[in-house]
Amino acid sequence: MTDLGTLPGGTDSFATAINAHGQVTGNAVAAGGAQHAFRWTRSGGMRDLGTLPDGTFSRGTGINARGLVAGNAGLSEGTQHAFRWTDTGGMRDLGTLPGGRNSFVPQELGPAVNAGGQVIGTAETADRTQHAFRWTESGGMQDLGTLPGGSFSRATAINGPGQVIGIGDTLGGAQHAFRWTESGGMQDLGTLPGGTFSQATAINAHGEVAGNAGSAGSTQHAFRWTESGGMQDLGTLPGGTSVQATVINAHGQIAGDAMTADGTVHAFRWTEGGGLEDLGTLPGGTSSEAAAINAHGQIAGQARTVDGIFHAFRWTESGGMEDLGTLPGGAGSFGSGINARGQVAGGSFLVAEGALHAVLWTP
Repeated sequence: MTDLGTLPGGTDSFATAINAHGQVTGNAVAAGGAQHAFRWTRSGGMRDLGTLPDGTFSRGTGINARGLVAGNAGLSEGTQHAFRWTDTGGMRDLGTLPGGRNSFVPQELGPAVNAGGQVIGTAETADRTQHAFRWTESGGMQDLGTLPGGSFSRATAINGPGQVIGIGDTLGGAQHAFRWTESGGMQDLGTLPGGTFSQATAINAHGEVAGNAGSAGSTQHAFRWTESGGMQDLGTLPGGTSVQATVINAHGQIAGDAMTADGTVHAFRWTEGGGLEDLGTLPGGTSSEAAAINAHGQIAGQARTVDGIFHAFRWTESGGMEDLGTLPGGAGSFGSGINARGQVAGGSFLVAEGALHAVLWTP
């Protein structure tokens, strides 16, 4: 376990995303008390990415294989703009849609930036409604519009080819998941049979989408959507009810959280051949939550210990759920990202300091 530390004079930090090279982005409290985005590298340590000119704060939410960071930054006038940071160009304001005031990239889902440096998010229009956007170096911020007859849309993730997913309203006012492509525009992914809503949370390079939808029984079920098969209900754990998908990998494996028969929440992994698999809990613990999955099907998240405290975990096919522990003197930890090497990024709470530090666990 590596303590990624804090910014000079700061107190807290936590990691939000990790790339294939073990570079980490996240947020840290700077000397003046404001939150700043950071990028951590093995050779350079924690680097303060600063703020936009006349800005007040920044938050890093996504990082690609080239070390490019996407996030959100506050302006002194009280608005918020999405940004893209590079080694050579620093922090670049991605602006807003014409007449709008605010823009932001998703802070909990993602990724918000792909390998080509394209960034997605949501921005205000002139009439103060929200529209999903995709930003590219050549075209700037592109309004992705809405579903037919709808009034708003929000983007949640982008894949390598530049396909965007999210949620928007329909003519009848229902909220539906969408997938946007350069050639086809915004496509309504529909709902499960008898359901009323859907939302897309993750997309892989093949255009397969994971998300959640209302079922006929008024509970929430996870789904996988494919071009050829449409929306597939992933079902539930034995005796369980609701299921929530969070992430999907290149092989179409999906991870998330599911209700068990006794009413507790367990992390799951879904595969084409094995269906919904309960990942269980740490010894003596009661619950677990999945936050990320890599191309090998390894999963990171957090789970309660026998003491009732959350600890970060890494789950593998061969080893099951591994407790990643905490920093020395820590009171708890969480995992927020995992790369193909099995490195997990997250945070650990320090009791003596009353602080949170970003951490990197390496197998």
